[in-house]
Amino acid sequence: MFKKTLGFVAVAAALTGLGLASTTTANADVADGATTGTTAANVNLTADPNGAGGVSLVQVPTLTFGDKVLTGSKDTTTLGVANNLVVKNAGAATGWSVTVKGTAMTAGNNTLSGGSYDLKSASDKALAVQSDNVTEDTSNKTTATVSSATDDVTGDTFNGLAVNTGAATSDQPVMNAVANQGIGTFSANFGKDSVLNIPASAIAGKYESTLTWTLSNAPLA
Repeated sequence: MFKKTLGFVAVAAALTGLGLASTTTANADVADGATTGTTAANVNLTADPNGAGGVSLVQVPTLTFGDKVLTGSKDTTTLGVANNLVVKNAGAATGWSVTVKGTAMTAGNNTLSGGSYDLKSASDKALAVQSDNVTEDTSNKTTATVSSATDDVTGDTFNGLAVNTGAATSDQPVMNAVANQGIGTFSANFGKDSVLNIPASAIAGKYESTLTWTLSNAPLA
């Protein structure tokens, strides 16, 4: 299968291309004396040539962690998520998938070992949206799904993404559409239940990490 992938670093999204469509004039021929006639209507719709085989990563999440005073015990802090994960499939029938990998969360020489953060989706379905990436596209009958995840620290299972802060993580599935599905624009909405789990062993500091999101024009195996 033809397959292309595009990698993106968090807080940066690819610009999307414009879909192209060419039309063919419909001709109608009627014989002399006929009482009926037929019209052939033809249109050629081509997939957007940009992105990975017609599929583009429009937007990736922006994460904001709430400041927290350490207590010497395990704790949590809020994780605000803006700019949901958005994929545009302008006519490709291949299906597609998004995975993500991350670096360890560090502050200087210190690593937030034993911690994790969860990007939680309210549903296992990705939302079909309009061009503003927010308004629901109720006319779209194709579907895409949000993967399930299990937090290694808490053991919780949910729809979305679990990230271990103590070590680099390999690619994890996030969103997926099988062949002939996920056509249009889809958003994984990581909302108010997202949280950072802070271990009791955390050392004070400003911690940072990087997530890299990768889009492929093929569904997950």
